Amino acid sequence: MKAKFLLSILLTVSVGFATAQNKIMFPAGIDGKCGFIDENGNWIVSPQYDEVNDLFWDNMIEVKNNGKWGYVNLTDKTVITPQFDEVRFFEDNGTAFVKKDGKWLFIDKTGKTVRETEIEEIEFQYDRPSRAMTNGKWGYVDTNLNFIIEPKYEDAGIFYNNRAYVKSNGKYGYIDTIGKIVIEPQFEEPGDFPYNWAAVKYNGKFGFINPEGKFVIEPKYEEIKGFMGEDSAAVIVKFGGKYGLIDKTGKTITEPQYDEVDNYPSTGIAIVRQNDKYCVIDKTGKISKISTLYPLIEYFDSGIDEKWQKDMAAYYGLAAARKKHKYGYIDSTGNFVIKPKFEYASDFFGDNFAKIIYKGKQGWINKKTKVFVFNPHYEGVIISRDIIFVKLSGKWGIVDENGKFTVEPKFDWVVSRYLSGSFF
Repeated sequence: MKAKFLLSILLTVSVGFATAQNKIMFPAGIDGKCGFIDENGNWIVSPQYDEVNDLFWDNMIEVKNNGKWGYVNLTDKTVITPQFDEVRFFEDNGTAFVKKDGKWLFIDKTGKTVRETEIEEIEFQYDRPSRAMTNGKWGYVDTNLNFIIEPKYEDAGIFYNNRAYVKSNGKYGYIDTIGKIVIEPQFEEPGDFPYNWAAVKYNGKFGFINPEGKFVIEPKYEEIKGFMGEDSAAVIVKFGGKYGLIDKTGKTITEPQYDEVDNYPSTGIAIVRQNDKYCVIDKTGKISKISTLYPLIEYFDSGIDEKWQKDMAAYYGLAAARKKHKYGYIDSTGNFVIKPKFEYASDFFGDNFAKIIYKGKQGWINKKTKVFVFNPHYEGVIISRDIIFVKLSGKWGIVDENGKFTVEPKFDWVVSRYLSGSFF
């Protein structure tokens, strides 16, 4: 999936809304309590919870009070009283997996227990066995949560390429999906096999092994920070107290020289610090020349291909595009309908409005009229389902397309705590 799509989703579009009885609902918070509002700012579910889930999969929404989780049915407002330590969303079969008194169990939409298990901890995986713990030992369960690999390990990892690490007698080795030991326990720290090779710690140093357990890069590094690029073309390693890059054969790409590294694996870039200065490097070690206010977003957008942008424009009417460090909007032919003049511009997706940043000021643009509105006093803008939420003086309200408040700023957060708390 393209980086721009992900960023636009995170920065401008609601990651959660619900429709119940033909009403659109948004999670919101006020005075430390959370509930759900409609598009007019009216409370549909009064603010009475300490926390609510803002990612909706079903009308059964997870809510939290006094450290315990329960559910509210947004269709009929019935409540499963918060009583669980952990909860999951309801599946299509009408059941949810919840944890109570140290064990996971299944409940229906009335809160009734329909099945008990002995599982104490679990990490769900739908396309491979899931690691699960019972009686303090780890094993693996199938999609019905029945153990298919005996729970006998001190620790266990996720399966990648038919390999998962397990800990036995204080050392890590690897098993396959039928539970057979394929690499004997011998490592102090393990890594996964997403790229058909894994980073491991052996005799106090880090190196890389293949699926048979043989070292392809000898253990000599103080730390392995991670991979760069979906093809894992570069690896961030620490040697002599500094970070650098090596390739799959162990050949040096960039000599260790950086004091700090924050990498973004799927994009193939990293933000690095050297002598208190930051810059962006790619998987070849080349320093990117970024000059805008939002360098990471610009770097992501620089990899968007024109065909994808044209397809977006054909589907949604217009698509955001960048030219010489400025953003505008193109049509399906690739021509700019709105000239590039914004520091940031989101896509419209299903909305008639899109988030923009113009001369450091936040606002939005109307797809139909091409008119854009911005205000130097706005502290945040979130657009979801054609509802424009604006933050002013630390509170969120709702405005019309011209920026006039229809709901005065009074909410601590709206739509998503994450979006409401970000500078976007």
